[in-house]
Parts: sequence; structure tokens; C-alpha cells
Amino acid sequence: MHKKGALIEWENFSVLKNCLAVLKLCIVHHFDGGDHECFLCDVTAYKNLNEGTALTLDDLRERKLIRI
Repeated sequence: MHKKGALIEWENFSVLKNCLAVLKLCIVHHFDGGDHECFLCDVTAYKNLNEGTALTLDDLRERKLIRI
């Protein structure tokens, strides 16, 4: 469940209002990888919603959210 007021409308989609940016993608090609899938996309629209610094792979590792 999301908190009331946590979403806004952008390009006819509901998006998290506190996110840094949003992208609208158009799938160009889909690759089946067996236990995973890969999509090649064109960016058709984007918008920076908030000021801030993007979360990086190193940030995720430091916070122990991923192990790569």
C-alpha cells in the first residue's frame, strides 16, 4: 500500500512524487534469457521531478541492499 498523496500523474501514469526522475520507454526489442529477460528501449520522454543525487550501485552496496 502507498501513503495517500505519494503519487502524482505524469504522461498519464501514476509515479512516485518523491522520486528523482521518471522515464517513459518504448520497447524496441525483447531478449529471452531463460531465467531472466532483457529489454532494449528508446526513451520517449523524461522529467527530473526533484533535486538530489541519484542512488548508485556503490550506494546500494554500502547500505547492504545488494551483493554484487
